[in-house]
Amino acid sequence: MSDDEVEGRQPPGSPGETIQAAMEALGWTQSDLAFAFGVSTATVNQVITGKRGVSPSVNMELTARWPLPILSATGRRKAGVP
Repeated sequence: MSDDEVEGRQPPGSPGETIQAAMEALGWTQSDLAFAFGVSTATVNQVITGKRGVSPSVNMELTARWPLPILSATGRRKAGVP
């Protein structure tokens, strides 16, 4: 088990880490993001902690609303994209 798994963090570059960084940059809470996207706070928390993936439709909505790195359909960053 990695240190990230032990501490409950996602690995660097994961969708949850990317979303968390964007939220912090905007000063948003998980509740703010949940309200903006019409989902529960529990759902946002599950995505951020890696317990739930990012669907292609949610991925498209996230990247349309925020200047986030492009993610693949699996919710992982595409190779070669910062």
